[in-house]
Amino acid sequence: MVAQQEGLPLMAHKYLESPPAIDHLPGGIPYIVGNELAERFSFYGMKTILFVFMTQHLMGRNGLVDVMSANEAQASIHWFTGAAYGLSILGAVLSDAVLGKYRTIIALSLVYCLGHLAIAVDETRIGLVLGLGLIALGAGGIKPCVSAHVGDQFGVKNQHLLSRVFQWFYFSINLGAFVATLLTPWLLARFGHRTAFGVPGVLMLLATIVFWLGRHRFVHVPPAGMRSVREAFSPAGVRAIVSLVPIYICVALFWALFDQSGSSWIAQARRMDLRWAGVSWYPSQIQAANPLLILVFIPLFSYVIYPLLGRVVQMTPLRKIGLGFAVCIVAGLTLTWVENRIVGGELVAFKLKPDDAQTLVAPTVDEDYWQAENLLDGRTDGAGWAAEFQPQSPEASLPTVVVRLRDRKAWRISSVAVNPFTQPQYFRTAPQDASWPSSWLERVRAAALGTGSKVRLSPEELQSCWASEVEVLVADARYGP
Repeated sequence: MVAQQEGLPLMAHKYLESPPAIDHLPGGIPYIVGNELAERFSFYGMKTILFVFMTQHLMGRNGLVDVMSANEAQASIHWFTGAAYGLSILGAVLSDAVLGKYRTIIALSLVYCLGHLAIAVDETRIGLVLGLGLIALGAGGIKPCVSAHVGDQFGVKNQHLLSRVFQWFYFSINLGAFVATLLTPWLLARFGHRTAFGVPGVLMLLATIVFWLGRHRFVHVPPAGMRSVREAFSPAGVRAIVSLVPIYICVALFWALFDQSGSSWIAQARRMDLRWAGVSWYPSQIQAANPLLILVFIPLFSYVIYPLLGRVVQMTPLRKIGLGFAVCIVAGLTLTWVENRIVGGELVAFKLKPDDAQTLVAPTVDEDYWQAENLLDGRTDGAGWAAEFQPQSPEASLPTVVVRLRDRKAWRISSVAVNPFTQPQYFRTAPQDASWPSSWLERVRAAALGTGSKVRLSPEELQSCWASEVEVLVADARYGP
C-alpha cells in the first residue's frame, strides 16, 4: 500500500525525513492543530478544577472527606506545574537524541492519558499524586516537541507560511483552554469529579488519535543521537544560552505570577461577588478571561496597536515582551489592591430586629448551599469579622451590630442566623478606624460600655435577634481588628 503527501509516494513503513519542495501548507498541519486544541483542552480543563477538587472533594482511603487546606493545595499545584515544566527538558533530550519528535509525542501522550484516568477514577490522595505525576511527565515531555514538530514540516519554498500556521496553532491553544476553563468547573459542580476529570481525559485520548492519524502526512526528522547533546553544550550553544539568561529571569518571574491563576487567585475569587452579566460564575471560571482576552488581543495588537506604535518606535520582539511585562505589573498591583480590600474590609452598621429565630444558610457559587456558620466564623479563607452590639438605651430600643465586611461574598446575604450554642465575644473597633465618617463613629462608640470594654450578649438574647442585611454568628477577639 502506498501513502502520499502532496503527490509524493511514500511506502507504508517509511516516512518523509525532510520537507518536500512545495509552496503551500503541508498536509500534516491540520492534524497538529487539532491535536493541540484537544490536548490543551485536556490540560487546562484538568488544571482549572484542581484547587477546588483538592480543597472540597478529595477523599481518604476510609471513604471520609480528606481535603487539603488552601495553602497545601496551592503548594501542591505549584509543585505539579513546576514538575511539568521541568520535565520538558527530559522530553527535549528524549526527542532530539533518542526517539524523534513523533514517537516521543505518541509515547508520552499515552502516559498523559493514563494520568487522566488515574485522577478520574481514584478520588484519594494516592490517585491524585499518581495522576498528576503521569500528567506532568506526559504534558511536560511533549511540550518542547509539538511546536518544533510544526517547524519541521516546512521547507524553503513554504517557510513564509510558518507565521500564519503558528497563529492558528496559538489560536487553537487558547480556544481549547477557554472552552475547558468554562466547562469543567460546571461539570465538577453538576456531575462530580469523575465526569469533570473524565472529559479532559477523553479529549486527550482524542488528541492522541488525531496525531496518530496524521503520521503518514508528517515529516519525521530522525533523532540526532548524542550529537544534539554535544551541540547544545558546545561553546556556541552555551554562549547562546547565557545571552538569554536576562530574558529567562523575567520570564520566570512572569510565570511565577501568572500561575497563581490556578491557585491563589481562585482562593481570592471565592471571597468575591462573582455575579456578572446575570450569571453566577464559579471561582475556577475566572481563568477563562486569559485565553478569551488572548483570542481578542491577537488581532487587536497585530493589526491596530503594534502598527500604531510602530509609527513612533520600531516594535521589536523584545519591546513587545517588555510592553507585556509592564501590563503584567499593573495587573499584579491591581490584584494586590483587591486583596487588601477583601482583607481590610469596611465597617457597616445594621439595626437588629427581634423576631422568631431563623436557621438560614447562605448560597454560594461553589456549592448549592454552604452553612452560614462556615462562612462567617472568622476563620474561613482568612475572612475576619468584628462586631459590636449597642446595649439597650432610651435613644435606641433595638441593638446595632457593626460588622467589618471582609468577605465580599457576604454583602449580598439577605440574613444569617446567629448560633445560639456558642458564647460570643464582641469587641471595640481598632484605633485606625478613626478615619471613618463621624456618623458611623458615633454609632460605634455608643456600642461600648466603656473604654476597652466588651459588650456581651447571652445565647438566649442572640437567639431572638436577626439582621435585616448581614449578621455575625460568633466573633472571637483573636480574629478581630
